[in-house]
Amino acid sequence: MTLTLETWAILRVLSFNRMANAFKAVFFYTLSRILKKAILKHQPFAISIEPTSICNLKCPECPTGTNTLKRPRGKISLSEYQNILNQLPKELTYLNLYIQGEPTMHPDFPEMIKLANQKKLYTSTSTNGHFITPTLARKIVQAGLTRIIFSIDGTTQDSYEKYRSGGQLSKAISGLKNITEAKADLQNHYPIVIFQFLVFKHNEHQIKAARKMASELSANKIEFKTAQFNNYTYTNVAAPTLNKYKRYEDIHKLKLKGKQHNACWRQWHSTVITWDGKVAPCCFDKDADYELGNIQSKTFSKIWKSDNNQRFKSTIFSHKKTIDICQNCPEGRRFWS
Repeated sequence: MTLTLETWAILRVLSFNRMANAFKAVFFYTLSRILKKAILKHQPFAISIEPTSICNLKCPECPTGTNTLKRPRGKISLSEYQNILNQLPKELTYLNLYIQGEPTMHPDFPEMIKLANQKKLYTSTSTNGHFITPTLARKIVQAGLTRIIFSIDGTTQDSYEKYRSGGQLSKAISGLKNITEAKADLQNHYPIVIFQFLVFKHNEHQIKAARKMASELSANKIEFKTAQFNNYTYTNVAAPTLNKYKRYEDIHKLKLKGKQHNACWRQWHSTVITWDGKVAPCCFDKDADYELGNIQSKTFSKIWKSDNNQRFKSTIFSHKKTIDICQNCPEGRRFWS
């Protein structure tokens, strides 16, 4: 059923122009990789916009949670969000309402979904679930959100709070239940509910229990995800022992598994926009250190075609090791990357 829902969710937002743009992205990425020079004669078909960089939790590997995020904290205004939406290419297919922070803390979050839905976009978000009351859940379902990820990394409070510091498992579960109950009440199949479980040493023994919990909560799917580490002190304590869920070949040097390629497909199909308008290469650029431009002073189209964007993407093909945000990204392990 999940596959059917996901497939239909994609099909219902596709158009000839969007499909043609996707093929162009593949073609120009392939050509750019051969020539080792960025050629951007297409538009991104996936973009992330950050509703807010503020969060209620203190997760030990998150720059927001550890208060190490260098850029300002805040939330996007609804008018600025509308301005960005109106600038985005018509070929855009997928809009993710999340980068850093807890998106459901934004007071206009349902309206943001609604405005994106009016443009027939596939919409997604990621949440810790703490603020999704029955009222908010109903508004989210009515607004037309396509997909929602609930980060629930433990089946007991003790295990859950080891990473989701300051969080309550009961609130995360209630948030998920409120969404599934609102879907049932409104007779709506969407949003697709994903139960996401980051695997650590302290919770890997709960994988079977997590599957059971996700099923009992009527989640459409459960996803087990490898954890990204930045702090070796925490890594040494929390890194999983199960090889399947280890992201790193050398945990001491935080060296990723597999061969890293001088390429990145993600750079050709997507980009991110922070709450204050900074356009950055991807979600691994937490502080927007590689800012390509600001949508408050320059149009998105000009930023996408800018020399800054061309230079950054060209560097990936020749000197990717000089780009620090790429060193902890698993995208480079994939041949197509």
